[in-house]
Amino acid sequence: MDLMLQKEGAILHQLKIRIQRVLGLRNFRIFFLILGCIVLIVIRRTTGAFGFSLGYIYITLISLAGFWFGIWGGILAATVASLILIFEINIFRYWLFRDLVIVGILVRFLAYYGSGISLGLLSVMDKRLRERLKNLAYYDELTACVNFRWTMQLLENEISRSKRYAKEFTVVMIDLDFFKKINDSYGHMVGNDVLASFADIIKSVIRTADIVGRYGGEEFLLILPEANLQQALIVVERIKTKVAQSKLYSKYLHTTQEGLQVKFSAGVASYPCNGGTSAALISVVDNALYQAKRRGRDRIFIERRRWIRAQGVAGLNIEIVDEIGLKKDKPVKIVNISGHGALLCVPNEVTVDTFLCRLSLPAHDDRWEVNCRVIHRHTQQNEYYLGIFFSDIPESLQADISRLVRP
Repeated sequence: MDLMLQKEGAILHQLKIRIQRVLGLRNFRIFFLILGCIVLIVIRRTTGAFGFSLGYIYITLISLAGFWFGIWGGILAATVASLILIFEINIFRYWLFRDLVIVGILVRFLAYYGSGISLGLLSVMDKRLRERLKNLAYYDELTACVNFRWTMQLLENEISRSKRYAKEFTVVMIDLDFFKKINDSYGHMVGNDVLASFADIIKSVIRTADIVGRYGGEEFLLILPEANLQQALIVVERIKTKVAQSKLYSKYLHTTQEGLQVKFSAGVASYPCNGGTSAALISVVDNALYQAKRRGRDRIFIERRRWIRAQGVAGLNIEIVDEIGLKKDKPVKIVNISGHGALLCVPNEVTVDTFLCRLSLPAHDDRWEVNCRVIHRHTQQNEYYLGIFFSDIPESLQADISRLVRP
């Protein structure tokens, strides 16, 4: 019984959505208004009556036209209704109550145009209110950038699109240097104006397809579709140049004070090289921004490594299962590791390109065997290093490793 009620509810919900879509179609609305006028003409012609009830129906159609198409739609509908009325009065001279209609024709015209214009005004106000609510839900009110919630949603959308069409894109996290000093020295109102002006500079440089989101505080996140690291670097350098050439002003600054000069740091990372999920990309680009800050600020740090790696933790081990000629006197050591691969220090040179590894995690009794592919090898101070890629690692194991070694 409950299942049947749920199905009926779902069917009614789908029917409601379809009806709303049809009612929202411009062509359907125009057809409905024209058909309504034709039906009224036919009724009045066949009955020979100018009854007030039919006049009210005309006013209803005019009001709908105003609400659907705005003030000019209401005026146009009122004009059409008025012309139809004049035409009927002059053509059908023997209709009942014709003289009464002629006496009150100005009142009818006023009712027609009044209903069309008033509903048109309400429609304009409604649309403006809806647009404002949409902007408040979508944009950050201070900077007019996309707000945090929608920035993350757009990032997810871009990941899905890039995955579907095998494209790459780049994210950039920008942070104003020493912004707290501006707030402390000049006040938060000046700081707000600086943020808004800084956002305007960013938006003036990027492409129309690019997205600028306010990530939080003085941090901005740029999403650059189908841009690689080098192309993203060009964009950030342009922003840096324009910021260096600009002074940011505020109405809250004293007239004797000049505009403020600001600088920023930026971290850059790309999909899919630096991460395949929004969480991974944000982690990488945030770390890149941290590196830019740590190295002195006013600089751009590009994450060029394929995946962020970190030193292993106690209990995380990699054992080479296949016989590949390794000496037994020294163990295999993990130099760094990520959910996708690792850098190993091995006791002697290895010439094979693929082998089987057994991974174990701390506090786990299970062991996972994973095919490993050598992607680079080098020797340093008589030590041999292998960079390996996990070819068929399970997603759950990959996630566990990433959590363990997160920098």
